[in-house]
Amino acid sequence: MSNRMLPRAAGGGTPSSPTPTAETQPAGATLTKETVTNTVAVVLAVANAARKGLILWNDGPADLLVSFGGTASATDFSIKIPGGASGNFYELKFPVYTGSISGILAALGSQTVRVTEFT
Repeated sequence: MSNRMLPRAAGGGTPSSPTPTAETQPAGATLTKETVTNTVAVVLAVANAARKGLILWNDGPADLLVSFGGTASATDFSIKIPGGASGNFYELKFPVYTGSISGILAALGSQTVRVTEFT
């Protein structure tokens, strides 16, 4: 069992959380809307070495198939974000992937996907 000590707040008192640094806090966010179909994969986010976070929001009826680093297809994808009336989202986990991200719908149709990138 580890006996690690938490940092103390100024002047003693209870333990405090580490102070966030500029490296962990995004400076800004960009929201884009991409039209996705079931016929051709589209780039949802271009490669960006400065990316600190990304959220994909699927608020259409069809499932969204997403590929990290490749071209998404019905048989080749990394994750599936379910469609639905209330919408579903996926948030990149740390360490944040900074390469290209593409998407395609799993069913016939066309819908908008919201992409929020934090830099």
